[in-house]
Amino acid sequence: LTLLSGPKVLSGGFSAAAQQPLGRWKRAFPFVLIGPCGSVNIGARVSKSAIAEFAHEAALSAAVLERGERTAFEQVFLSAMYPAVRYDVHLHVTLDRNMTSASGSCDADAVSWRGFETRVNEIATKALGSRAKLIRVQQQTFVNASDIRPALDSAAQPATKKRKASEADPADGSIDEEHFKIWVGIILDPDNASRLVDLGPSSDDDALAKDFRAFWGDRAELRRFKDGRICESIVWDAIPIHERHHIPALALEYTVKRNLDAAEEVDWSCNLLDAALKGKEGKIHEESSPKALVQSLDRLSKRMKELKDLPLKVVNVQPLSAAFRGTDPFPPKPHQLAFGAGIGMGRSDEHMSVCPKALDVLVQLEGSGRWPDNSMAINKTKAAMALKIAEQLRSSFAMQTVVAEEAIDVLHEGFAIRMHINSTAGGAKNEAAERHLICGAAHAGVIATVNLRFPAYGPATQVAKRWIAAHMLSPHFKGEVIELLMAYLFLHPGAFEPPTSREVAFVRFLDLLASHPWNVLPLFVDPAVEEDGDEGITADAMQELEKKMDEPDAPSMCVWTPYDSSGDVWTQVGPGAVVLKRAQVLASRGAERLKAILQGRNGMDASDAKNDAHAVRLGDDAAWESLFTPALTHYDIVLKLRRASLPFPEHALFTPKQIKRRLVKELGVDADGLLEAEHGNKRGLQLAKMPEKVLSRGPDKARAAMLIGFDPLRCFIREAERRLGGTALLFADEHGGDLVGVALKPSMQHHGAELPSSLADFDPLGDFSAPAPPGVEEIAEELLFCGVGFVIDAYKGVKWA
Repeated sequence: LTLLSGPKVLSGGFSAAAQQPLGRWKRAFPFVLIGPCGSVNIGARVSKSAIAEFAHEAALSAAVLERGERTAFEQVFLSAMYPAVRYDVHLHVTLDRNMTSASGSCDADAVSWRGFETRVNEIATKALGSRAKLIRVQQQTFVNASDIRPALDSAAQPATKKRKASEADPADGSIDEEHFKIWVGIILDPDNASRLVDLGPSSDDDALAKDFRAFWGDRAELRRFKDGRICESIVWDAIPIHERHHIPALALEYTVKRNLDAAEEVDWSCNLLDAALKGKEGKIHEESSPKALVQSLDRLSKRMKELKDLPLKVVNVQPLSAAFRGTDPFPPKPHQLAFGAGIGMGRSDEHMSVCPKALDVLVQLEGSGRWPDNSMAINKTKAAMALKIAEQLRSSFAMQTVVAEEAIDVLHEGFAIRMHINSTAGGAKNEAAERHLICGAAHAGVIATVNLRFPAYGPATQVAKRWIAAHMLSPHFKGEVIELLMAYLFLHPGAFEPPTSREVAFVRFLDLLASHPWNVLPLFVDPAVEEDGDEGITADAMQELEKKMDEPDAPSMCVWTPYDSSGDVWTQVGPGAVVLKRAQVLASRGAERLKAILQGRNGMDASDAKNDAHAVRLGDDAAWESLFTPALTHYDIVLKLRRASLPFPEHALFTPKQIKRRLVKELGVDADGLLEAEHGNKRGLQLAKMPEKVLSRGPDKARAAMLIGFDPLRCFIREAERRLGGTALLFADEHGGDLVGVALKPSMQHHGAELPSSLADFDPLGDFSAPAPPGVEEIAEELLFCGVGFVIDAYKGVKWA
């Protein structure tokens, strides 16, 4: 492998014939492998991009085997190396068959359409330059019936399927007769992939400058740079920051359409998952970027450190929330009422949320030996310290603070900063009382480091979190678990390059979640070890963890990190074994569907397209919806929530009309009854928008009405689980989802549940007997009673219809 990974070895050619000169062969073919007869080049049809791919994969495999990891053989020989999980960017170039001779006939010992592969490869190499480490161009289709299991019939279908007007349905034969596709895979260089300027030849070289302008056309412009050079260049600075990962695909699309007459359409994967992170607003706020949030926190930290009249001085302020490290799908936006004293309410056309998100920070105090001994007294002392800090910020800097029993929030530059006092400098007892807080701070530092090393990590983690939430698994998967799973893929990529796009990182995440043996093998995540997490833990500690997973009460997932030697600080409370199994099934189906979208079906695969009624292609509006649409048919009860009662309904992936169609189609809900229930529940929580009556009273009254960090969905699920006493599992989407799925546990588990009196007949004066398991009607009524003003209606699943 080490020998073959050298490009000069492959380009030099091979011969099985004695004393066979290769000069003429090498001038005619990119790869030469002469047979024993001396007259046939066995490698005549191997393209230049295939040679580069072979050398690249040989180098990666050799590096893994040389490191001698425990799983090296599995990574190199037993892992499925689909192009979808290896290439960062996928493009499908549609060529007009009438303008080519791509009928499969042979010309000069090569199939005719191989010439177009070579031409597209030349264009891509010239257009991308150092942006790409590897470019692979291939006409052959990857996805066949054997690659995709026929289990997609039971998967949820997208609410809408819109195809481009110029694109024919693959089920009919028109696309086969008139078009064929070439697939382009690109492994990006993370240092150059999103650069804003492509530097061309100097203006003094007329021949090269003319060639450059002929290749780029109107995109080329002459510029003077700071070092005094005057060069031809391509500038991409007009593209917004959150869309700069599109630049490689935009460059290739433009140059292919300009320099290849047969190219009709170019679809690419860089924007495939963007819609899942925008919500209904359709935009991303730059002031909520991790860089802007950290800069704002630095200014607040400086003020805190300047406070004089404090019992213990503030030593450091460390960010804790996911928004600071770029892994929150919907980071908080600046709130008009959180800019300090004397600030008004901003423009009247802006909508203000009643429940702005809180940004958690850890406030480190200087050491002291006078902290109390028991945990309750420590918590009271920390609350008093936080009150003193808030008082000093108000008096010294006129900053608004919100004091509540649970937390103290500081309103700073449009954000609500929630303070958590760290007293570990006071001794071992304080450290034991704050273990979870300490682990959270250590986790935030680890993830922030990973995010700085890998530009694609933050957006990829946001996509993974949005997928978990979209499939209503939010109550069971902590965000820290998803961040660690994604970090593992970047830190320990195995026989792959670390991901440089959110699409390839997401498909690897789905594969990891679906295929890892969670019940027997922990996952080791160590940022200090670049090659493999196994080196960051001793063999004895590894065996102890594996033994621990065999215990009956062990969590279903174990994720080891340097700050969590037990591997269960984030998985102790979930997901359970049943929920994890469901997540693995969903991930397996999602990975198969995403691979089919990225790798593509060629037009010559009409028979496969006809058999797969739910096939979607790259470039379809419904492609991302097919990945994020949850299935409702598996739930026993589905609750419909009032959107006006959710703090951020604009984050929802689907519109109310789409949700209504799915309820009618999948659960058989009466459309008229659903409409009547929605209009009949006008009274209740109103959290989506600050009421006009409150705003008319002025900014101070409106600021007092804010419920910072309040999440009604989480409170409802917690109360519902308490009232049901463990008889059911609840599933929901924390990002604007207005459906809650209820899955009843088997009846044998109901007898041990502590049911409230509304669900069980219990006579305290009579003989105690285990209550009979409640029926689906009783549970639905209990949930409606528990969610009065928040839940519109409850619908039984298809198996109860």
